[in-house]
Amino acid sequence: MMDSKKTKEYERAHIREWHWLTSLPGIGSKKIAALTKAVENVGDLYSLAADVGADRAGEYIGRIYASSGIRYADRDIQILLDERLKEKLSIEYEKLLSSDVKLVSVDSEEYPKRLRDIFEVPYILYYKGSLPDSGRKTAAIVGARACSEYGRIMAKEIAKQLAVRDVQIVSGFARGIDTASHNGCLSVSGGRTFAVFGSGVNYCYPPENRFTYDEIIANGGGIISEYPPDMKPSSGFFPMRNRIISGLADVVIVVEADEKSGSLITADHALEQGRIVMAVPGRVSDRLSAGCNRLIRQGAAIVSCMEDIYFELGITVSEEQKIDVLQRNKQNIMNFSQIKLAKPEKMLYSQLDFNPQSVDDLIRKSGLTSEEVSGGLVKLELAGLAYRRGGLYVRGE
Repeated sequence: MMDSKKTKEYERAHIREWHWLTSLPGIGSKKIAALTKAVENVGDLYSLAADVGADRAGEYIGRIYASSGIRYADRDIQILLDERLKEKLSIEYEKLLSSDVKLVSVDSEEYPKRLRDIFEVPYILYYKGSLPDSGRKTAAIVGARACSEYGRIMAKEIAKQLAVRDVQIVSGFARGIDTASHNGCLSVSGGRTFAVFGSGVNYCYPPENRFTYDEIIANGGGIISEYPPDMKPSSGFFPMRNRIISGLADVVIVVEADEKSGSLITADHALEQGRIVMAVPGRVSDRLSAGCNRLIRQGAAIVSCMEDIYFELGITVSEEQKIDVLQRNKQNIMNFSQIKLAKPEKMLYSQLDFNPQSVDDLIRKSGLTSEEVSGGLVKLELAGLAYRRGGLYVRGE
């Protein structure tokens, strides 16, 4: 069970009441906003029927909806007065108190400060691990699920370099760019990353990210959602969670996105919230660059190097840090030069880049025979200089 200090904080923040109100079916954010504005705190709403009687409580709720211009039916009132449902949700709340899921309401001292002023503020958050530190710089990195190898590497490297400079990373835990961002941050000792779910925090989605899920918590980050812990993912939840991703951040970085990408929804939320939006440019012929290039045309800050991001975050990179990066790059070059490659493999390596290519492409570009290309790719893979992705090949990181 929870310690007494935490229990008192939960009581002060009316978390039981917020859990009840936000779990009621058919009571969305507009109704909640109208109801809570009309009372001193959510606790008054929770005990309304007991305080004044069910009939008067029902009339009062109806007047609140009507004065707020909200269309409603009798069911919308009765759901708030349903004592059996209230008892059921109270039992669920008690179970949560003895689980590893934590709760924070908009009335809580621990509620993330950056979220308090966003449109459609999430009234309650469920989380595992920790919440982002409001005193630390935070960047959200988002992008396509079906990303290119180039996009995956860029997202991972951006997150890694920011984590080195004590920047928290927020993303959505989806396949592709999101996962690469989380993993890039986790590759740094002390790197803290936070995943905002389009499901409950107990529901690891996608399931293949289970190791990343556990590692996020183990490394001081957190899994966060506004939905009850056992809620399964739904297509409607993901666009809604994007406002939380951008709301938690100082800067939102879009790495890859096509014209209809959900990442552009996150960028729109960021602009509405007064956050800085940045985009990684791409080739005009690439579908996954279309969204980013459009954002840049519309005024988003361009990411041409890490210094662009540092500038927007107000991070000063010392000359010593720049020299350290150059030395590490030089060491990588030395390591490559020490790998003994025959002339065909060197030729083949020079033709590889971060855009996946087929064996036929490499034969045509390199001028090597099919046997030389096949054998050379095997050697490059063993040396970590090439990777195979679904039958296509890319340059090693």
